[in-house]
Amino acid sequence: MSLKYKHIYFDLDGTIIDSSEGVLKSVIVALKRYDLDNYSDELIKKTIIGPPLYEGLKNLTKIEDDEILKSLVIAFREEYSKQGVFQNTLFPNIIEMLDVLKELGCHIEVLTSKPQKFAKLILKQHSIEKYFSKVDGAGEHDKSSSKAAKLSAATIKIRENSIMIGDRVEDLSAAKEAKVDSIAVSYGFDDTSLLQQHSPTYCVDNVMDIAKIISESR
Repeated sequence: MSLKYKHIYFDLDGTIIDSSEGVLKSVIVALKRYDLDNYSDELIKKTIIGPPLYEGLKNLTKIEDDEILKSLVIAFREEYSKQGVFQNTLFPNIIEMLDVLKELGCHIEVLTSKPQKFAKLILKQHSIEKYFSKVDGAGEHDKSSSKAAKLSAATIKIRENSIMIGDRVEDLSAAKEAKVDSIAVSYGFDDTSLLQQHSPTYCVDNVMDIAKIISESR
């Protein structure tokens, strides 16, 4: 019997990895260059991790000046590339879950707002790059990276058996716009109640629940 979900699209930060340590430290360094150090760690993590960096910094600081925001992005990436990119951990049972999906014959991709070069480094860091057929991330100078546009383009001919998995409202909105099903993970960075308001097809509390949903879709 064929799988209901053959094509699996994963968000990275908050879904596969907990990137909060490296992102937080790098953002704080970037903000201090402009004497912007009056934000709590929790607010930074909630606002920055997930959306495109330019948008996250704009939402956090309320700065409208394009040049300042670009400078903040550059400052962040300079710091992040030194060590922050490697200051992350896999969520529990990620490898076990990916093993199940591979055994089922799923086509698995990463769809992230993180620059593609950083996403690939992280997958290689944890020796999980072999599970993914493609890593679709932001370009070096992108102000924004629309997951909805990327997901729509990737699934235009395979919508019926595709699913998007992520921890942020942006992931669910991308799935809805692309007309594909979605799994919201509650262990990431967005509030579960907020995720549920966006009507994901499924909402799970742990990584192995993802494998269970895909397995039971046969």
